[in-house]
Amino acid sequence: MGMRFAKSVLLATSALLTLLAPARGQAAKPPPPPVISADDALRAYQEHALPAFVKLAEDALRTELAQKKPNDETITRLASLRIFASRLGSATLASPEDARTLQWLVKHPTLGPLLLTALSPRDNPARVLSVLTALRTTFGKTVDQFPDLTVATCVVWDSPTREDQTPEQATQAACDVFAHLTEYRAKMRFDPQSLPWPILLYLVDSRVTPEERQWALNTYRLPREPGQAYFQVRYDMAGFYSGQWKGGDRQPYTLPNILKLGGVCKDEAHFTAEVCRAYGIPAAVCTGSSGSGEGFHAWVGLLKISQKRAVFDFQTARYPEHGFWSGTVIDPQTGEKLADSEVAMVAEWSAVPPARRLLSHALTQSLDLLDQPQQRITACKAALDAAPGNQRAWLALVNECTQPQTPAATVAEVSAVIERFALDRYDDFAFKSFTTFVAAAKPEDQLPMLDRISKLFPNRPDLLADLALRKGDALRKAARPVDALHLYQEVLEIALRYGPLSLDAIARIDAMLRPAGKMRELTDHYRVAWAHMPVPEASGYIATTPWYIMGDRYAAILEETGDKPAAAKVRQTLRARDRSLSDNPAKQPPSR
Repeated sequence: MGMRFAKSVLLATSALLTLLAPARGQAAKPPPPPVISADDALRAYQEHALPAFVKLAEDALRTELAQKKPNDETITRLASLRIFASRLGSATLASPEDARTLQWLVKHPTLGPLLLTALSPRDNPARVLSVLTALRTTFGKTVDQFPDLTVATCVVWDSPTREDQTPEQATQAACDVFAHLTEYRAKMRFDPQSLPWPILLYLVDSRVTPEERQWALNTYRLPREPGQAYFQVRYDMAGFYSGQWKGGDRQPYTLPNILKLGGVCKDEAHFTAEVCRAYGIPAAVCTGSSGSGEGFHAWVGLLKISQKRAVFDFQTARYPEHGFWSGTVIDPQTGEKLADSEVAMVAEWSAVPPARRLLSHALTQSLDLLDQPQQRITACKAALDAAPGNQRAWLALVNECTQPQTPAATVAEVSAVIERFALDRYDDFAFKSFTTFVAAAKPEDQLPMLDRISKLFPNRPDLLADLALRKGDALRKAARPVDALHLYQEVLEIALRYGPLSLDAIARIDAMLRPAGKMRELTDHYRVAWAHMPVPEASGYIATTPWYIMGDRYAAILEETGDKPAAAKVRQTLRARDRSLSDNPAKQPPSR
């Protein structure tokens, strides 16, 4: 520990105590905590005394959080300095320029707290600083003018986005995206200077070249309803059958060529997301499995203004018949999987003033300092009161509600808040929260809880089928295997229309009948289920469909039970529809 820094802290504290010592006979008042500044943090950094500084900052932050009326600015400042000292200050930096950037960042009144409180556990602090150094070097004062855009760029591009991309290439890609969004700001549908960084994550996550962005902005005409770009890419049925893009190795996979040659849903989604990002519209590519048994699909969520508020629209850039597809979006910052309705919650940040956004992030980053569950719950509530779209705070609050020491009244209160906030707008988030509560409840309480939750989603047959499976699980825990098996069988019949859920149902039936040695009964379940599933069109993507997966499992159990001729016949049926196989000649594709 650096002696100068340690002595300065002790002397300052001692002097403060002496000055505030009460006169004889007066009641002693607890001294206020010392004011900790960015200069103190830098001094600790320069003197290699960061562990002592981290403890000092954490103690002061705990004290402030315990106040009846904590000071928002103090919480934000202390949380930021703590993150600087515990994560960035101890990072192994790539260059002396990055060290100068670090010292500049901690004293920057806007970017410092914004970037430091934005860091997730999955961010690479050294790479964040390298990207920030490149942005400062290339764009100078523009970085100060676009603080949220700078933050989003740093936390998205701190790791390469392609398997063959080096860190240096990722940094250059970050600069290319930043240059486009700031230089052509006047042409953007959304002003990148006005959006908060959690939304801008879906704008800077662009995977195309600068030339493609220029083509999109200056040559391609984006429709007034941007999601219609999805349908301007001609669907390539031959590519659907073969599993190969029409351009192959002969033509580069670029936005102009996708528009010219066409593609399948993943190409339509890629094209739509990238041309929209070129116009300043945050976009999220969503992928999932078919609700009608047709396998992989991709669509796009786009930010738009509806009734004077920002929302993510996941319907316009999507085929109407795929309304019940379950979807996943990859978080551009963390790489974690999110449901599309969870991404939709991100738009809530746009209605929150900058100071409140900072406070919400700072509170969420400080939850680990609070020892008592009720303190953490109170801090989560404060974070959500400041910014209702703060998913990290929601997840932390839901987790606290699953702990044994959390009063039932608190769980009921949080459930009611989620119901008011999320139902009909963010159903998947609400569903995940409620089922998390169920999983943590006592077995005897789970069945009535599931019955109540079922009434909340009358228009989501996919979620209702999922809840029925969970009810079967609860019946098994309650030592009611006959009732559980009967419910699984009922769900299987219903779930055949909802793709992946049929696989979940048959897997539970398998887990009950196989250990009991009831292989003939289990085989019959596979046979009936596979026979009643919708048969998708032959294609190069057939192996992603629930029908194919169910058939493959059915063939495996036939082989296991010794009926190899029947298994071979099933596999022949599967093979006949798999157009990705080189020995399967493509047939003339029908019209879509």
